[in-house]
Amino acid sequence: MAANEHSLPRLHLIGTLTIVMMLTVALGGYFSWRSAQEHQASIERVAQVLRAQQQERLQRELDSAISFLEFTRQRTDTVLRASLREQVDVAMQMVQAIHARESLRRPPEVVKRLIIEALRPVRFYQGRGYYFIDDMQGRFILLPTAPQLEGRLLPDNQDDRGHLIMRGLVEAARLPDGQGFSSYRWYPPDKPNEMADKLAYVRYFAPFDWLIGAGDYTAPWEQQQQQAVLERLRAVRFGQSGVITVADHDGRLLMSSGRPDLQGIPMQTLPAPEAQALQQLLNKAREGGGFVRYQRTGDDGQPLAKTALVRRVAPWGWTVMATITDNELEDTLQRELALRQLSGRLPWLSVLVPLALALALGLVASWAFSRWSGQLFASYHRRLRSQTELLAQREALFRAFFDNAAVGMAQVAPDGRFLQINQRFCDLLGYARDAILPGPFTFQQVTLPEDANVDMAQMQRLLRGEATSYQLEKRYLRQDGHIVWVALAVTLVRQPDGSPDYFVSAAIDITERREAQARLQLAANVFTHAREAIMITELDGRIIDVNASFERITGYTRADALGQNPRLLKSGQQSDVFYAEMWRSIEEKDHWVGETWDRRKNGEVYAALQTISLVRDAAGQPRHYVSLFSDITAIKAHEHELEHIAYFDALTGLPNRVLLADRLAQAMLQAQRRDQLLALVYLDLDGFKSINDQFGHEAGDRVLIWVASRMKETLREGDTLARLGGDEFVAVLVDLPDTATCQPLLARLLAAAAEPLAFAGHSLRVSASLGVTFFPQAEAIDADQLQRQADQAMYQAKLAGKNRLQAFDPGPDRSASGDVKRLAPSRSLAD
Repeated sequence: MAANEHSLPRLHLIGTLTIVMMLTVALGGYFSWRSAQEHQASIERVAQVLRAQQQERLQRELDSAISFLEFTRQRTDTVLRASLREQVDVAMQMVQAIHARESLRRPPEVVKRLIIEALRPVRFYQGRGYYFIDDMQGRFILLPTAPQLEGRLLPDNQDDRGHLIMRGLVEAARLPDGQGFSSYRWYPPDKPNEMADKLAYVRYFAPFDWLIGAGDYTAPWEQQQQQAVLERLRAVRFGQSGVITVADHDGRLLMSSGRPDLQGIPMQTLPAPEAQALQQLLNKAREGGGFVRYQRTGDDGQPLAKTALVRRVAPWGWTVMATITDNELEDTLQRELALRQLSGRLPWLSVLVPLALALALGLVASWAFSRWSGQLFASYHRRLRSQTELLAQREALFRAFFDNAAVGMAQVAPDGRFLQINQRFCDLLGYARDAILPGPFTFQQVTLPEDANVDMAQMQRLLRGEATSYQLEKRYLRQDGHIVWVALAVTLVRQPDGSPDYFVSAAIDITERREAQARLQLAANVFTHAREAIMITELDGRIIDVNASFERITGYTRADALGQNPRLLKSGQQSDVFYAEMWRSIEEKDHWVGETWDRRKNGEVYAALQTISLVRDAAGQPRHYVSLFSDITAIKAHEHELEHIAYFDALTGLPNRVLLADRLAQAMLQAQRRDQLLALVYLDLDGFKSINDQFGHEAGDRVLIWVASRMKETLREGDTLARLGGDEFVAVLVDLPDTATCQPLLARLLAAAAEPLAFAGHSLRVSASLGVTFFPQAEAIDADQLQRQADQAMYQAKLAGKNRLQAFDPGPDRSASGDVKRLAPSRSLAD
């Protein structure tokens, strides 16, 4: 039969049917034989596989239970450490808050006592936990459980294993925050005569050279973790009867989900079958663990065969067992065998039915394919005509797209010559179309020489087949001499034999974008390298960017600061009124300039000269706040140093003549307002010149420092002691109800000035002559007159024999004279 478009589908149908039938018969016979062989082998393997699967199940459940136990046990120390850190951090916050609030207005000893009494009553961990304080020399400062030891220096106290407790705590306090842990043994509240393991965490408090800490005994935390493990394992179930059982090293059942009535009963008092079974399991655990088959009494009172996998967990001395009844294994085995037997009875049916269906489907498919192929040949000729018409339409569409594209389009030969270009590309280069296409005009002629090599290298990659397209940014040189930046995309079109045909290039003018990027890069460089810290925030205060100088000055990294509020720098040294005025200036003027006191990440306070500006967009709407600031702490410290030099004596640190005048004027106004007296005391040292002459100026300076320190200690809070120069001092005593009140103070001043000083093997000793006068007086008097009166009284004390005090007598008719005369001492205070 001749093959044509009508007979070819029939020949194809006959051949297909023959091949389908032959393959169906051959495959049917082969698969029937293989099915019979595999069925018998599977019946023999099923018993072994199911038992192995059940043992693997026991192994997985036991591994899971022990993994959870080990994980929970290992977390005991982690949980305790985290809790101790949290408790001590709370204590440190309390201590730091008290110190920051009280240290500026109270003496250090008072602040220490406030801190101690604030921590003494605090208890936690069900009353076991408390805070303790020691100094770094090993002295107990706060010990609520043994207050009789407070104040004692015990750097070498030991526990029952010889560990030096105090030294261990001191060494831990020197570690960085978060690492100051120390382990030792101490007496628990429930066993005061027996030490137990304890863990403490301490932190160093620098202002008082203290360590502050808290601790707890490890046993309660370990017991808590054990209970958590038992509760978790009690809920474990697998299969129909699978449970987890736990026993301690004495054989006591700690947890038995199958028999909760036996929990906590010693093995010796268990019923005989249960005791025998438990003993068998424990013996297996002592041998290293493994599978055990044993008998126990079931719920119906009949013996019950079980299989268990046991293993010992050494740290807690527990034996963990995963158990399952053998009935469950046997039931599963019988069901699987029954299914296998049933499937084995119908091997031929399971093979013949699919083969018959396959044969029927093959016949139907062959007939349908023959019909379809006939229609296919007929439609082939119709599609061939329509494709020719479609190619013409696509050519017209491509030409319309090429000529009217919004980007520059060019068709370029492999040697670089332009084959076709659109008007947009001509406008981009500034050339007319006729100037580019008639002659051998190449893209290299309009490419900036610095960019030509990169462009050529990419073209060579396309020609070698290493890529099919590339993109880059390059510069063209326009006909008028201007440079234009373009984003260029190039694709290589190959001929049917794979040889290069032409390139299709698309170019977009990006000159404005590149100029904008350059401006942005310049701004970014200024932002990055500025020596002043720069912080940019949203209008709600959320920080969106900071520069490197911000990180250097504040100690906060960029990651720390992003998303935070500038309040993280707040030191608390400015009032709410200060910030209200600052924001009022920003709202009215769009900026504010001033000095602030801020806090670094490490807690250090620093001074900053800061400018805050409101940034608006092109429409005048507020968008961001920008803060520029620099660290002027060194300048402020220098100003403070200059101020100290201006108002305080360089040798003794006492107020000088300038500061004395200010404080005296204030004290005189206060005395008049309060209707009280003030005493002005003029002191001159006796015998000071001879010490200078005999031992030198160094000894003289030491004597002046010593005397100034001793006399200052005798004064009250609010009194002033100043040095005028040389060996002359002035004291201002305030809030005196009468003149007699100051007599003990004056006597202490004389005694303090006369205390000897050891220097170079010598005992250096001077005395003082004191002159005193009072204010107010019957007649108006100013500060200079008051000082001259005290100076005159001191001179009289010198003439009277030195080492004594003399009150100024304004005259027998003055109201204060009677009281003043009684200040004269009854006997000489000379050596």
